[in-house]
Amino acid sequence: MSGDPSTRRDDRPAMEPVAREEPVSVRPAAPARRLGLLDGKIHIPEDFDDPLSDEILTEFEGC
Repeated sequence: MSGDPSTRRDDRPAMEPVAREEPVSVRPAAPARRLGLLDGKIHIPEDFDDPLSDEILTEFEGC
């Protein structure tokens, strides 16, 4: 009998398995975020996007 796997006559596999199936632990999905959770608890002033005053700008530039 030659070493050619196509001519084998027994039930053994011609090659060793390359991969095995094993259970995989799966992390549970994160809970959905609730919209509006902080509604009414945070206040953003109207002038939030206004340019900073010269005093504050010079303090930042001095850092």
